[in-house]
Amino acid sequence: MTKTIALALTLALPVLGACAASPDDSMREAKEANEAQTLPMAEGTADFLVAMTDARMMDTAEGRLAFEQGTTEAIRDCGRLMVEEQKVLADELTSIAADADVTLPTTLSDEKSSVLEDLSELRGEQFDRELIETIAIDHECDLEAFAGAREMNYAPVREFAGTCTPMIERHLTLIEDIERGRSGAS
Repeated sequence: MTKTIALALTLALPVLGACAASPDDSMREAKEANEAQTLPMAEGTADFLVAMTDARMMDTAEGRLAFEQGTTEAIRDCGRLMVEEQKVLADELTSIAADADVTLPTTLSDEKSSVLEDLSELRGEQFDRELIETIAIDHECDLEAFAGAREMNYAPVREFAGTCTPMIERHLTLIEDIERGRSGAS
């Protein structure tokens, strides 16, 4: 339970803007590069692209873990789907960022790497439980960020958020259904 709370807090802090990246963190480097140039969009848009790229890398890594370590076919299938669909989102983010000359992180942020490392060390039911909770938290945070992005002035980001929100919602529904199935089976 303590590990669950720690994972939840670790994932929630970036959304609240309360976490600090380490000096060599790829996400921080991307943000600094973007701040050093004049970008063709409203403030906050580059930060959204950076944060969502980090989130896509995390969701892809979670999907791989689910596929490799999940104890049920449902978890493994969810992982496979996440890997496939997160690539689509990541490619779209990369395209939008390239068109706007926004620098994106190339590796997972230190905070997300730490969460991923903790998850990768778990096995069995504990792994399934923590993974499901982590994915749910990540997707809830994504939905909040996407809701804000649908109000941004930069049309490509607004359109991306609008068209991709249903995919994130589907992933969240899928993981919640898996959790309900696990809870019902216990």
